Amino acid sequence: LFLKNLYYILNLNNEFIRNKPDIVITKEIFSLCSLQVHLLKKRFNFKHVILVDENTDLYKSLWSLFPLTLLISFLNRDSIFISTSQLATNTLLKLKVKKSILIRIIL
Repeated sequence: LFLKNLYYILNLNNEFIRNKPDIVITKEIFSLCSLQVHLLKKRFNFKHVILVDENTDLYKSLWSLFPLTLLISFLNRDSIFISTSQLATNTLLKLKVKKSILIRIIL
């Protein structure tokens, strides 16, 4: 499943029951959708991949006003990250994401 929403998705639990995904890809580490997927991944036993683009630093600065962002970034540290820019990679490294779960691609 590829979920590009940054907001909470209603009935996502039902979607996982119906589709039984092996991998779920979300967009951005600070999104509520990424947090929602993280909370469901142990229950449904799938890999969580987070696609991180160049706006990550911007989102970090905007969302840092909310403590929830720190929780989201902390919980998602055991996911797999695909970074699409050096800026996004640097932001992830600042957030203490391990290099072993960080993949840098060029689009």
